[in-house]
Amino acid sequence: MDTRDYENQRFRDSIRRLRGTVRRMRYDWPLDADTAKDFEDLTRELERYFLRAASRVDDPYFDGQWSDWQERWRSVAREGVRPDLRLIAAAAAGSALDFEVRPISDLLAEITIYLDVFDSNAVVRVEGACFALSGLLGYDGFELIEYQRASIWERLRGKTNEAASSDVVRRHASEIDQALSNLIVGKQQVEVDGKAAEVIATLTASVSDVANACIRAGSVMLVKFTPPGSDQASLLIRSLSPLELRALEQNPGIQRDPASAIEMLAVTVQALEGGQAD
Repeated sequence: MDTRDYENQRFRDSIRRLRGTVRRMRYDWPLDADTAKDFEDLTRELERYFLRAASRVDDPYFDGQWSDWQERWRSVAREGVRPDLRLIAAAAAGSALDFEVRPISDLLAEITIYLDVFDSNAVVRVEGACFALSGLLGYDGFELIEYQRASIWERLRGKTNEAASSDVVRRHASEIDQALSNLIVGKQQVEVDGKAAEVIATLTASVSDVANACIRAGSVMLVKFTPPGSDQASLLIRSLSPLELRALEQNPGIQRDPASAIEMLAVTVQALEGGQAD
């Protein structure tokens, strides 16, 4: 192995050790626009690498990229900046090799909450809205199974409400889908079942004072992102497919970066679809 190959291997190993520990670049530091853009592109390429690696999808494209990635990383270092990354895809719980696939019903019984700041009032509002939504889908008795404070990251698991019949759950699920569809096309909420529309509206309102959030209650996901220096937020709320639920199960760190959550979810789904095709 020549010197350059050795350096590339060391860089590759050092990047791999960042799995699950680093935050994606926020360029509020003094870089010129071209360097900042190049580094942002670099983080996206590394994220895609880890997504495919976590999903056990081989992609020959990445084999020849490490030398280029190292040079681009060094170009940022030469500016005197110490990058602080969290590779979203690398935040998967455990490696792909020891990953245990759980039934979709288990995923529907989960609530996950990410808020970019700690605000106890917001946490209470969001939890209440998620409990109400999950209750319509037949789940209650939630227990906290994971919690991190600074920003807020919560994962809760519920159980099936035995009092809820399958017919009632199916009806509520259909009503929630209709309420979400009406939000997308701008219809008034009074056109659908009042309770379903109410819980969706409550969930949306629960993040009114939070700049960035990513919340999942069962198969419903809400993403809110406010660009740095802006007071105009983007908000999306929609139902998730079973494959998207599986993608979030394998890569829960996707929810910790609302700015690119939808994009990285799509990349993960694509990787999973590729793996299934194999």
